[in-house]
Amino acid sequence: MSTSASPFYYRTGTKITAAVLFCVFLLLALAGGIGVYFMGERGFYTESFESVEQQLYTGIGRTAAQTALSKIYTFRESTDTFTAVELESYERTLTVDRLRSLTTDSDVLLTYHDATGNIIVTTYNGLVLQYEGEVALPVTLKDGTQVERIMRFHIPLHKTDGGQLSQYDRWLGTLYSLRWWTAVLFALSVIITACLLILLTVAAGHHVDETEPRPSFFDAWPTDLTLVLYALLAWVWAILLEDIKLNAHPLTMLFGGMLLIPTLPLVLLLCMSIATRCKCHTLLHNTIIRRLFSPVARLISRIPLIPKVAFSIAAVLLLELVAIILWCESLWFLLFWLIESLILSLAVLYLTLSMRKLQRGAQALAEGDLNHQIDEGELRGEFRQHAHHLNRVSESMEREVEERMKSERFRTELITNVSHDIKTPLTSIISYINLLKGRPQSDETARDYILTIERQSVRLKKLMEDLIEVSKATTGNLAIELAPCELDVMLSQALGEYQERMRAADLLPVLHVGDVSPVIMADGKLLWRVFDNLLSNALKYSMPGTHIYLDLRAENGEAILLFRNVSREELNVSAEELLERFVRGDRSRHSEGSGLGLPIASSLVERMGGSLSLEVDADLFKITLRFALYEPEPEPAPEPEAASEQPQ
Repeated sequence: MSTSASPFYYRTGTKITAAVLFCVFLLLALAGGIGVYFMGERGFYTESFESVEQQLYTGIGRTAAQTALSKIYTFRESTDTFTAVELESYERTLTVDRLRSLTTDSDVLLTYHDATGNIIVTTYNGLVLQYEGEVALPVTLKDGTQVERIMRFHIPLHKTDGGQLSQYDRWLGTLYSLRWWTAVLFALSVIITACLLILLTVAAGHHVDETEPRPSFFDAWPTDLTLVLYALLAWVWAILLEDIKLNAHPLTMLFGGMLLIPTLPLVLLLCMSIATRCKCHTLLHNTIIRRLFSPVARLISRIPLIPKVAFSIAAVLLLELVAIILWCESLWFLLFWLIESLILSLAVLYLTLSMRKLQRGAQALAEGDLNHQIDEGELRGEFRQHAHHLNRVSESMEREVEERMKSERFRTELITNVSHDIKTPLTSIISYINLLKGRPQSDETARDYILTIERQSVRLKKLMEDLIEVSKATTGNLAIELAPCELDVMLSQALGEYQERMRAADLLPVLHVGDVSPVIMADGKLLWRVFDNLLSNALKYSMPGTHIYLDLRAENGEAILLFRNVSREELNVSAEELLERFVRGDRSRHSEGSGLGLPIASSLVERMGGSLSLEVDADLFKITLRFALYEPEPEPAPEPEAASEQPQ
């Protein structure tokens, strides 16, 4: 395939550009997806801005209060519980600074009090509040009684600069206004990423100067090894994500995001590699597992069906027995399993034997044994019905073959008899034409008529002879006497017979014979007829002023004879059609001929154990004959003369 004719996406530059764009838009899709998920979880698309803000700030305050309560009661290293006095003493040690240190955001103000509302300690300084709420925690004392402590959170309307809530104040409104643009960005990124992925998978393995896909170095790796390496990479990536999730540090999250960038090209490389393997049909074939188990599979395939099924049943029963011994202690269950396994094993073996009988019957039919009948008495149910159908198929095929053979014989006999019946009056017509030609003719028109009748009568006689010969050749009624024949000698003699006619038709025969003169087993008369038909065919249809090439050589135990010539007209007939009866190279049928020359030659060659093949390429006509080389049997070694008797 030329570069200009190749699709633009087969080019290396296009692939690289598409791969870079794929990674960029995939990152945008991931970022947009995370944003849409975050906003959807917090009601950005279903609720008002005030409701979203309230839920967000209330959640932050409740988390801060819960964290502070937990830290208060896990601050002591001792695991002993408090008494009521110890709890009051411990709570008197709590200070405002200590309570303020228990939260990560200075904007969240906390008030710690008991269930009755008595404030124990607070960081609230009377600011105007935006939202507030509380979290309760039951505390179990040493005597088993429980007291409740409550942490109330206060979120002021005006936040301090640098705090977490002040950052939310700056970004929350912007994010809420961009919520639909984020969804549009996510959708467009997904669509563009999918289109680029389809483009790259279609172009995977293709190159501008090649017509077929070709695997690269990475695509030649075993598929299972490649998947294992990617599984290890995914495992490492999962560990890093878990670490990032636990640390939740900005630098760690930045490192995780940077680590995602080189991962995307690797994922794209795997997708393109899988596409290339599918196109080259190596996805399942090029695996280490297949290479290891292929000899085992070949060995198992050679085992007959019944031993294979018996071995499989034994293996399954053995595994079940081991599992029962290890995990089941009931003897009744073991006895039930033994009875069930025996029944199922016998049933499977019976089904296998029945299927084997059907398989042998079908195999006999496939091999042409139409008299084979499957014994239906040994089969039951659906198997017997299937055997009955196969037997009926055998009978129907046998009847059909007999009908076709009878029809073929009738047609051949009809052609032979009619040809003989036509040949007898035709011979008389030709004889009387010869008598008329011997008499003086004063009328030139009458003489031309006599010559035309003579020419057409000879042509009709030749057609009758060809019909008789092709019927004999196809039905096997032709007597053949095989003997060693030197192909180059017979071919030279045939060319000598056609030398003058080829010179008159402005054709030049060119004969090339290899170093060895091939000798074959053939019938000399029939082989001469084959050469006569092929040379006559070349003489009729070759373009004047061209060569007729004949190449004869011995190769790989075969004698190969190649006829080549250039046709006068364009050959608009396929090679298969030219080998059929009554088909000629010219559709208009202006040239003389019956269309039986090539079929007769092909039938005669096959009767002598050879083969004839035909190739047509525009106006080039090529026929190849192949015969097995004759190898004379070695003469037996002379027996050693008997040793002369020694005098006593």
